[in-house]
Amino acid sequence: MRVALFVLDLLRMIGHHALHSLASSPLFWRAATLAPRPLSGHLIHQAALWAARAGDFPRAERLFEAAARRYRAELDLVPLARLRVHQLMARVHATSRRLVRGSSARGGPGRLIHAASRRPAPGLDRR
Repeated sequence: MRVALFVLDLLRMIGHHALHSLASSPLFWRAATLAPRPLSGHLIHQAALWAARAGDFPRAERLFEAAARRYRAELDLVPLARLRVHQLMARVHATSRRLVRGSSARGGPGRLIHAASRRPAPGLDRR
């Protein structure tokens, strides 16, 4: 019995690693953007995170939107909310990188993030 559980855990870890390897591939990003329907929202979400990490923000944005459509089709609302937070973080990061490169903002990206954090999130009451 212990051996069977060990093998199942090992297969789960290998599968998890294989999915992360797939999601980190720029070739997969292209395919997931073009044909997201057969893929899970989770896998496309992971690909969007990898694309954002690589600095390909336009592609990450398309992948985030494709993953959101899949999560809605799957009626998976908690991961959809998590995706929207990750998408917002990627947008802020992309904007701050543009501001740093153009050096057009006084105070740099930290000022932008500070200003955004002072505004209440839409739909939330301050109590």
